[in-house]
Amino acid sequence: MGGCDNSGMARLPLAALLGCVLAAPASAQPRPTPATAQSRPAPRRLLEAPVFTIRPQGALSAFVGEGVNVNVAWRAVAEATRYRVTLTAADGTATDVEVRGVVFEKKSLAPGRYQLTVTAIDASGMEGALSEPLPLSVVEVRAIPPGADGPMPPTRGAYAVGTRFSVAGMHCEVTNAAIDDLLVLAENELRVTKPGLATLRCAGIPGYLEKQVVIAPITIAAESTDVPRGAGAIVHVTFASVAYIGEHLDVQALGDITIGDIERTRFGLDVPVAAPLAAKSGGLELHAGTFEIGRVELRLVAPPAPPPPPARAPLHWQALDVGGQIGAFFPPSTAENATAIGHPLNAADIVTAGPLAGLRLGFFPIARVGLEGEISIAAGGYGDESGIAQILATRAQLAVRVIEAGRVGIRLFAGTGALTTLRARNSSQQSATGEVHGGGALTFALTPNLWLRFQLSDVVTSARDGGYAHVLESQLGIFTRFGRRDSF
Repeated sequence: MGGCDNSGMARLPLAALLGCVLAAPASAQPRPTPATAQSRPAPRRLLEAPVFTIRPQGALSAFVGEGVNVNVAWRAVAEATRYRVTLTAADGTATDVEVRGVVFEKKSLAPGRYQLTVTAIDASGMEGALSEPLPLSVVEVRAIPPGADGPMPPTRGAYAVGTRFSVAGMHCEVTNAAIDDLLVLAENELRVTKPGLATLRCAGIPGYLEKQVVIAPITIAAESTDVPRGAGAIVHVTFASVAYIGEHLDVQALGDITIGDIERTRFGLDVPVAAPLAAKSGGLELHAGTFEIGRVELRLVAPPAPPPPPARAPLHWQALDVGGQIGAFFPPSTAENATAIGHPLNAADIVTAGPLAGLRLGFFPIARVGLEGEISIAAGGYGDESGIAQILATRAQLAVRVIEAGRVGIRLFAGTGALTTLRARNSSQQSATGEVHGGGALTFALTPNLWLRFQLSDVVTSARDGGYAHVLESQLGIFTRFGRRDSF
């Protein structure tokens, strides 16, 4: 096809002219200068994927009720300012955490299967390539202490001797056998029977693991191991360990002895043991569940000689009673038969009724008969009903215990004494008047050495007319005893 130069364009028809314009080569366009090409931004480079440098070796392990701490690290990525760590569980649940450094730590990760990935992020927030997925397998180690019903975490960081260990889908040993040798063995439950630091090595479908466990000893002791032949004894067996021991405990008899019903105590067991006269040896074997935790050797001894009959205790009847009383006295109040207390000349000064309080002391040299002394202060009135007559009553009496019936007793007493006015009033003088008295008392034991005493007495003293006047006294007392403790 001919060219479309300017010299020939005037002679071309209109259609041909349009074809020349549309078919103009791209080379006819202006080419960019070097300066124009340099002004365009260069494409952004994707950050590299992090490469793990620290990762768990084999399966991670945790006891029942516990988790495991996971530490993962990777190489730093150039231009990265932070990293996004994604932890995905087996059910697809994912957790994202951003960290500034190149270390990720997860505390108390529960048993299960997980996948961990890391992505670098630059200052503009652009994410880089995803790391290779890091599989994490946390398996649960079941540990059942001796005598326990089910698995549990360690006590004070240890398990007792006889604890059973197992991991689902794994074979476990406490040996130096190669992991490859354990892989071909069936799943098992391993009982550790030696105290100390043990390394539990397991392998199977979930992977392989090595876990150190502290196995604590169990100490067995007996308070006394002597068992008399032909008789019985209670053997107090104690056991202790820094680790937990279950409640399922049992005792088996060894040798020629028999045992009764065992009682669990706070620190051990009380074991009733019987040994026949012909028994030669005996012992106890203690079990926690199906595991023997220890033995106690018993020493069979001759039965003790019967004790001599007790010597008859000498009779010590001496006793001292100490107590106090409150009450009231009721002298005749008419002028004709009034008492001569204070020797009043006028009827207005005769002594009338009033309350009293005092102390009592008794000495009993023999079982039922003793001497008692009383001292009381009485606050009587006067015939004209004004003022208080202060009277000191002192007396001594012979007391006899006549009836004893359990806690109740009856006493009779008789004696003599004096009624002394402590101050003068008008025609009443400060003087003493003699008296004789008698009466009865009812006693009641509150405790083995404390008694109540209800007492009525008739006090006979001189009357104003030269005869005798009768004063009625009532008392409520309480007393204790030094010496004998027999009841009254």
